Amino acid sequence: MTLGGSKFDLGWGGAFMVANGLTVIALDIDGVVNGMGSFRVERMARVDVGRWTIRWRPPVVERLKELLDRPDVEGAWLTTWLEQPWLLDDFEHALGLIGLVPHRADHPAVQTQSGHTIIDHRFEDDVAFHPTTTRWWKRHAAEMLVRRLQPARFAWIDDDLGRSAFGDDPWRRRETYDRFLLRTAALSGLLSGDVDRLERWLHISDERACNPSE
Repeated sequence: MTLGGSKFDLGWGGAFMVANGLTVIALDIDGVVNGMGSFRVERMARVDVGRWTIRWRPPVVERLKELLDRPDVEGAWLTTWLEQPWLLDDFEHALGLIGLVPHRADHPAVQTQSGHTIIDHRFEDDVAFHPTTTRWWKRHAAEMLVRRLQPARFAWIDDDLGRSAFGDDPWRRRETYDRFLLRTAALSGLLSGDVDRLERWLHISDERACNPSE
């Protein structure tokens, strides 16, 4: 695959031509940026967003910010927090992520602060909220996100990735040139070692830019 006019295999039977060198990093919050366990030994930053207490590792988040600030990288939220967009706004502000994650995946049912629910009928009626089925809403949201942004490379970090029992699942954990799918441990969230892997994967594009014949 070469950047700029290459074919990106969606993995579910479709493909399209991309015309840019964009890398999209799709991020979950709970179990990724927000470590959900009780950390008595490790010192973590804490802040309340709405009625939720967020715990995160500042050094890890700072490294993530540096990656998201690259000119060839754009972030996208793919999280249950999309259901309440105003809380997602508050989360970005609390962690200093405003402007670094410009994209948001679609969600089957988005709430409004006035108490209404906006249903996205592009999702099937039998869409599921459990990750062990192919009907998991995040799988469909990821597909729509890729189609909308048409990146040359796509990374997705989530603590529920690869939990389906289907051997040919295109969204199982894997690492190839154009796809980086990482499942974090929900209690610990994103670790420095996870960011190391993401950095190494991103730098493949740097190496190929220096050696276009490869």
